[in-house]
Amino acid sequence: MHHPTTTRNTVVPLAAVLLLALVACTEPPVEPPSSSPPPAFATDADALAAAEKAYGKYLATADAIFADGGRDAERLRELVSAEVFERELEGFQRVAARRLTGIGTTTFELTFAEHGASIISVYACDDVSQTDLLGPDGQSVVKPERVERIPYVVEFDVADNLRIVRKDVWEQSPVC
Repeated sequence: MHHPTTTRNTVVPLAAVLLLALVACTEPPVEPPSSSPPPAFATDADALAAAEKAYGKYLATADAIFADGGRDAERLRELVSAEVFERELEGFQRVAARRLTGIGTTTFELTFAEHGASIISVYACDDVSQTDLLGPDGQSVVKPERVERIPYVVEFDVADNLRIVRKDVWEQSPVC
């Protein structure tokens, strides 16, 4: 007597084995290319080091402009975006109009936030405690109660020589 269920039971496992054999012989699927380019820096530490160098150059240039009484602010243009430059220029123009002179050096600490293919974001703490603004008479015009450590959110454009494209005071920052 012929048992059709036995044949059917044999056929089903045989089909499963053949299907598994075919699947095992195929190559794994190729993942589509990523829609975003890879980060410009291999590590967060590399990105932070590049940002520290660029930010240090920016602050040294700003300090030099203050030392020159706010004159020749164009020196900063190559380091910042047009928007950031216009904001900085207003401060330099006020210094020049009041005939003030800056002395000292601004120091800073950066804390890494993130980086990608086009932007490095950091939190900066600018320390102006070793700087002063002197009036035409050589006397300080800085109020004794001024805030000496100022927190900022800063972004650098990786594709544009780490030009600063954002520098905003971070009001509620634990950075400083």
